[in-house]
Amino acid sequence: MIALFKKVSAALSRVVVILLVTPPLYSQSTQAVQGRPITLQEAFHFTKQNSETIAASQAGIEEAKHRVKELWGTALPQINLQATEFIQDSATAGGGVQSTFNRRERPEAKITFNQQIFSGFREFLGIKALRFRKEGLELDLARATSLLYMDVARAYLDLLGAQRELATRQTTVELTKERVKDLESRAKLGRSRNSEVLAAKVQLSRLEAQLPEVAGREAASQAVLGYMTGIEQRLAPQEPKPPTQTDLTHSLNLARIRSDVESLRRQFYAAEFIEKAQRRERWPTLSVGGAWYLKRVGFQEDINWDMTFAANLPLFTGNQITSRISQAELRRKAAEFNLRGTERLAQSEVKAAWTQLASSIERIGSLMAAVDLAERNARAQSEDYRLGVVTNLDVLAALTQLQDARLDLENAKLSAALWAVQLETAAGGPK
Repeated sequence: MIALFKKVSAALSRVVVILLVTPPLYSQSTQAVQGRPITLQEAFHFTKQNSETIAASQAGIEEAKHRVKELWGTALPQINLQATEFIQDSATAGGGVQSTFNRRERPEAKITFNQQIFSGFREFLGIKALRFRKEGLELDLARATSLLYMDVARAYLDLLGAQRELATRQTTVELTKERVKDLESRAKLGRSRNSEVLAAKVQLSRLEAQLPEVAGREAASQAVLGYMTGIEQRLAPQEPKPPTQTDLTHSLNLARIRSDVESLRRQFYAAEFIEKAQRRERWPTLSVGGAWYLKRVGFQEDINWDMTFAANLPLFTGNQITSRISQAELRRKAAEFNLRGTERLAQSEVKAAWTQLASSIERIGSLMAAVDLAERNARAQSEDYRLGVVTNLDVLAALTQLQDARLDLENAKLSAALWAVQLETAAGGPK
């Protein structure tokens, strides 16, 4: 009897020792998880390569570059080769006098050119506006990449958290099974009540019931990260670096030049140039055109070239110009309001993420203290059990409390890592 009691006590002590010497979840190696090891930066790299949205944005930037070239063409002379063959019923068939105008065929070939001499420099204003819009598209792409980084980090940490939680709960289930065996052995000796055995089995059943739900979340997280990265293997995210608090002023300064803020600033500049170009529609225009004739017939056959100078000053256009100016002015004001709103939003996002990160880091410190206390309590409960002061269920409760504390600490670390990424994204994204 005594020998069996010592055997049971030794087994329970071994369980306690295993649990206490097991490192906290946030320091466990991810190599224990079956799958391809991957870091957050690797996941982001593969996701950028696999993103159709990024590719489509790059195509839009290339299109904007060609639009700038197209508008440049309007400021350059236009040169064309033209050839015509005019055929009509001949008046000479009735005995009339033949001339250039009534001859049956009038072929003509010429090289023409046309050059806008002055139009209020509207073309150059339009070119500047398009360049700013192109820069805005490039900055929009940079912001989309930053937001993609945020999405990747969320999927990455979700998978890491699910894998760590699954491992923790599986460990708890295995330890609880050993405790149930210990209680059953003690119950045979009359040292434990059947109600204690049943209570431990209930606890074991509840722990086992949690495993499928966590495993399902882990599988779903695998699918999400696999879709984003394009990697068809099972992934094992590596532990990210512990987050540290940054200087708030520095983050706010970065937010002021964030890519989406700068994009809207470029859109505002573009709207200003468009408004100037619209106002200059009231200005006079001057152009020159001409032709070099390669073939002519009739009395103009010996005329080899001609030129035309044209000037135009709009006097009345039915308020069309006024309306276009008003529309451009309103678009410029709207762009200014959008810029101001995005600047304030960027500042707000940085402040919120910075505050949340600070709270998460502080919470980690408190939870580390809680884990330390839970470990000391588990040791004390084990010692009291050997002295017969507490029951085995008290030890079970202490061990469960220790596992819950470690799980809370792991969740707090993952939450802090996510807030660090969100702060980095709010301040402009990864550099």
